Amino acid sequence: MKEKLIIRHPLEFLRKENEALLDLAAETASLTEDPDARAGQAAEHLRALRDVKAHYAKIEELLLPVLDQNGRGMQAADIWDGNDRIFHTLGRLAGSTDEASWDDARRQRIRDLLKDIRKTAEREETVFRFCMDHMDEAAWLAVYRDFPELGCSFLPSLPVWPEGDARLERTKNNGMELPDAPVTLPQGTFTLKQLAAVLDLLPIDLTFIDAEDRVRFFTEKTGVFARPLSALGRPVMQCHPPRVRPVVEGMLLQFRAGEADHMEMWIPRKEDPVYVRYQAVYDEAGKYIGTLEMVQCFGSYLPHLTGQKPKQKMPEAEPDRDGEGW
Repeated sequence: MKEKLIIRHPLEFLRKENEALLDLAAETASLTEDPDARAGQAAEHLRALRDVKAHYAKIEELLLPVLDQNGRGMQAADIWDGNDRIFHTLGRLAGSTDEASWDDARRQRIRDLLKDIRKTAEREETVFRFCMDHMDEAAWLAVYRDFPELGCSFLPSLPVWPEGDARLERTKNNGMELPDAPVTLPQGTFTLKQLAAVLDLLPIDLTFIDAEDRVRFFTEKTGVFARPLSALGRPVMQCHPPRVRPVVEGMLLQFRAGEADHMEMWIPRKEDPVYVRYQAVYDEAGKYIGTLEMVQCFGSYLPHLTGQKPKQKMPEAEPDRDGEGW
């Protein structure tokens, strides 16, 4: 049974992740100085270092928006860009186990990368101190609440914050249940409870951004993109790394101007390709009221579409009087 990691504050967990990261980085650095070390050993350590992704995600999604909101957007963007470079460089360097490439130049590239990792950990300390000065208890509780969504790096388990758990329990008990009120649509009527249940069953992730470019609603089914509750109400640009913000901004400008009404892309994961569609939403008068993002995974459909196994048949049912439908 795993021993619980008890913390007194969410920052304690983030600092422990950094300590474990720096320990692993030091082990990796020692390999670059060892004449008997092999390329495969270095690649194994570099692959282990890619576990930093969850740590960086917590910094980017939960703390950097605080810098954005307090006039330090350039600093936040610089840190996010640096995290991206580190993660992608780790991927490139970890991909080679060729002993012929295990030369002085490659060792130096790894040392340079590890230096960037150490500098980033130092910069995070300035972020931690800034956030301590600018976040209240409710904001830190939201950070702790979102830890499970964003995951754990280098440590055996997510932390337990007894004070935070007690406060979350009180918040849950005081929360408002969905009223059983009707929602009337042109095609019919739901209750709020029914609508919430149906949306939760859809095999796609939905995210709605309003006309002011703020995140207002999301569902989680695929897990392709992290969806911390802290993102609700936040400007959508703060939910994306700086390198893609110009693309997002350009798309939304086109939607708002009516120059385009959708954009789509595929993420070509071998076993589970992902389809992403961004759809402009307009009211009856043609006024732009927001954008809906739809994310769907197709891995479970591939065997049926490629003929790898027979399609499952639906149970026989009596047709209605028109011969189709329910």
